[in-house]
Amino acid sequence: MKSLMPFIFIALSVGIFYVFVDPVYKQVQSVQEEIDENNELIEFANRLRSERDELQKKYASIGQSDRDRLQKILPDTVDNVRLIIDMNNIAEFPYNIKLSNVNVQQKTTEGAKITNRSTGDYGTIGISFSLSARYDLFKQLMNRFETTMRLVDITSFSVSAGDGVFYNYNVSLDTYWLR
Repeated sequence: MKSLMPFIFIALSVGIFYVFVDPVYKQVQSVQEEIDENNELIEFANRLRSERDELQKKYASIGQSDRDRLQKILPDTVDNVRLIIDMNNIAEFPYNIKLSNVNVQQKTTEGAKITNRSTGDYGTIGISFSLSARYDLFKQLMNRFETTMRLVDITSFSVSAGDGVFYNYNVSLDTYWLR
């Protein structure tokens, strides 16, 4: 019997290990993995918070007039009425040109990104209109559209004969906004 005692203790130890110690050890490992994952998330959140604070400092250092200019270049909202009014004002003063058949439509730009932010996708607004003007005034107007504060891409235009020195133009352009 004395010679069997060590084997009984070993068997009892193995049984206790598999019945009590091993499940608790596995549970501790699982909890440790969760703790490690949570620590990584906390570290990531701290990095994001630090980056946000840094960006807020940079944003605060930009003057209000510059912020207003940035808002004009790439607005974060769509205001079709304001856009049409601005376009009419550009054409009317000083060229005295009236835009007609103005059509505004929102286009899709899948996968297009201006910034690296996940919400930095931009939207495209297509605008088409007609006008009648002398060629030199049309050229000046297109140059003015091109040099306005708002980002504008002229996508197409067509010309047809009009009355006397006037030509009829159909213009399509795209402008952008942050989503």
